[in-house]
Amino acid sequence: MTGSDPGWPERVARDHAASLVGYCLALGLDATAAGDVVHDALVLAAELHPRLADPGRSTAWLFALVRWVALRRSPAPGGPAGDTLELPATGDELRTLADFSAAARRLSGTDRERVELSVRHALTVADIAAVTGAPPRLVAARLARALARVSRSGPRDLLDRYARLAPATVGPDLWPRLQGTLGSTTPGLLTEVAGQVGRLDRDGFPRQRDRRGVRRVGWALAAGAVLALALAGTAATSRPAAPVPQSRPTVDAPRPLPREDREVNRLASPKPSARPTTPGPRRPSPTPTPSGPVPPALDAAVGAARCMGDWQRFTVVASVTGATPTRVRLLFIDETGVYADTMAVGADGRWSVSGWGYLPTRWSVEATLPDGTALTTAGQSLDACRSAGP
Repeated sequence: MTGSDPGWPERVARDHAASLVGYCLALGLDATAAGDVVHDALVLAAELHPRLADPGRSTAWLFALVRWVALRRSPAPGGPAGDTLELPATGDELRTLADFSAAARRLSGTDRERVELSVRHALTVADIAAVTGAPPRLVAARLARALARVSRSGPRDLLDRYARLAPATVGPDLWPRLQGTLGSTTPGLLTEVAGQVGRLDRDGFPRQRDRRGVRRVGWALAAGAVLALALAGTAATSRPAAPVPQSRPTVDAPRPLPREDREVNRLASPKPSARPTTPGPRRPSPTPTPSGPVPPALDAAVGAARCMGDWQRFTVVASVTGATPTRVRLLFIDETGVYADTMAVGADGRWSVSGWGYLPTRWSVEATLPDGTALTTAGQSLDACRSAGP
């Protein structure tokens, strides 16, 4: 990849365009927008590639340019996508896409992006960090956790099948368009376009802006967006549909003191009477009558918690009195979503389960009784790293 290689632009377009288009589709772009982004990124690459410090990292560098362009595009209204992309047509490919979409639905957008770059495009942790602008140690930790979650949620061979999916097929118009742009006789056009990237880092990669300051990418993933289009029987003729929100359990917020309890507390401290009273004869206290059955009650606490950097492991223990529940679940929320894990009963009659979550994790426990009544503890927040201190 050198400035003296006149055949470099065409070779790059032939070798990498399909993967780059697939990455754009994973970022939530429709096929037409994906072709435009790849075209613009390759134009930038033709002008900027002499500044890439290590030509051996050219693949990751191209993905970084595509990401930079994609994050700065205005949302496209959608429309005909022409023949820019051919979708997988075999039953096995559709089944793989459906399985992956289901297994990855609880991952955050950034984690899905890391999985996409690792599994579909075989980028290393260092390359993914360079593409996304995140610290390598953070990428390594979150990628490992995301891959484990997908593996646990889907068929055993799911990641291998997803990696072997056929790449997107780029239409024949991309290279002629690129030739026309690169052959433009407008003085300084390419230099002006390349200047929009701004400062590059010391390796020649574009500096990825904080995603809070740019348009958020609608991370539909090829596993969801392409599947939706394929099942509709189209050849990428519309913008990928947004994922359908799934039904999730909710965690109750701490409840205020019941009105009856407030009333009891108020009556327990009566205001002093304005007139003195004459004490009457003492009467024996009535014998208390036996009360009714004790209502079922649920209690839960964190048995153990361990800080793991930007996430935590924890064990929650619960006990139910007054009834034998048919099911006890730990409900917890972190930045990636809402989850429910079934708790197991031990020999001591207590229920427990171990889980993990990003910081902080908000949790509660829900117990279902034989009559269908559900008891739920108040929601609590857990941050083992803060508790552990520096």
